[in-house]
Amino acid sequence: MGKVVAGFSMSLDGFIAGPTGGDDGLHDWLFGGTIPVSAGGMTFHLDSEESVGVFEESVRNAGAFVLGKRSFEMANENPIFQKPSFVLSGEAREDVFNEGTKITFVTDGVESALEQARVAAGERDVYVFGGATTVQQYLRAGLLEEIHISLVPVLLGEGVRLFDHLGSRRVELEKIGAIDAPGITHLSYRIVKENNHD
Repeated sequence: MGKVVAGFSMSLDGFIAGPTGGDDGLHDWLFGGTIPVSAGGMTFHLDSEESVGVFEESVRNAGAFVLGKRSFEMANENPIFQKPSFVLSGEAREDVFNEGTKITFVTDGVESALEQARVAAGERDVYVFGGATTVQQYLRAGLLEEIHISLVPVLLGEGVRLFDHLGSRRVELEKIGAIDAPGITHLSYRIVKENNHD
């Protein structure tokens, strides 16, 4: 069985989106470069061979995605990388087949979405794709196993923070990867253990 992974581009001061919820250049390493890479019916333009390696490995390892409703809408209601997608939703909705891939709407919580995604992913990883609220729910529930951060050398000052609203749980991480690429640093952490404290 694969791992449960959250992966994001993040500013040095901890934001994964700007004040209006926009990208604010955090994904320029994926879209603003000169190296074309095809994945899931799209062509990305990465800015270094190091980043190409990181990106291709994550796409190869991913078997299914869990995401929030807003992230689903921002993806134009398409499955991520043409892989099974499970959308956390407050309202029931029929499954959708888009680009030959099933999109399932889950109304009974993060655990149910993860269980369904694990079945769909088989031996591959389940990626918790977004947004911040979704990742925070999985962290609070103790369901994430790894966090992958593409750290962008910029200070946004305000916006959407990835690690807000985690409560009093202390989460210890073990660094398992660090790749220094031009204009960005790709960091990988394993969640070791979580402790509640006052």
